[in-house]
Amino acid sequence: MALSIELDSTDWAILRELQDDARMSFAEIGRRVSLSSPAVKERISKLEDAGVIAGYRVDINLEAIGYPVQAFVRLQNSSSHYEDTVLSIARDVPEVIECHHISGDDCYMIRIAAQSIGHLEEVASKFREFTSTTTTFIVSSPIEQRVIAPKETNTK
Repeated sequence: MALSIELDSTDWAILRELQDDARMSFAEIGRRVSLSSPAVKERISKLEDAGVIAGYRVDINLEAIGYPVQAFVRLQNSSSHYEDTVLSIARDVPEVIECHHISGDDCYMIRIAAQSIGHLEEVASKFREFTSTTTTFIVSSPIEQRVIAPKETNTK
């Protein structure tokens, strides 16, 4: 459970740097935000403990590893009897790279990475036995992984 924490401008500056490059050293972050390396380490530890920093990930170029086709697949509301099955499929299928519970006519939105249109069809069909789907191909992504910062300091 995340602790309540008030972020000051230095915390936000550290978060901006980490969002740009999570592998940046404490020394380099300190140079950029005018703190010592130990002070940066302490602040980052507090942000992690408070649940503000939830983890560190590698951003993989899906096209470079042979998954150039991406799509959002919306799953319509199905009976609660099938919901566990649909979620189990989403968890077990490695091509499902995101799953969001949403409101409205649809119940879930999943993002799939596939090797081809045929592969996408194969993956999406795993859900059709239990619910109706609508597939929308991603043509391009002009904004990905935007840096989150207070409005007055968000320059990206």
